Amino acid sequence: MKPDMNRTKSQGTAVDLIGGPIMKNLLIFMLPILISYVFQQLYNAVDTAIVGHYLGEQSLAAVGANVAILT
Repeated sequence: MKPDMNRTKSQGTAVDLIGGPIMKNLLIFMLPILISYVFQQLYNAVDTAIVGHYLGEQSLAAVGANVAILT
């Protein structure tokens, strides 16, 4: 009996990205990336708000200048 090539030991199931409906596979692939992007933007917004509120204009400018490097 051949082992199932679409299964991994750690996850139990895998998504076949080259077969099946394209939109469903694309959404499954995109969802973790989208969630991480939303959390990263939320972190940047909170960081900017805290630094701008407590540390002043120069510190806010430094944070704003480095956001593009981090993303």
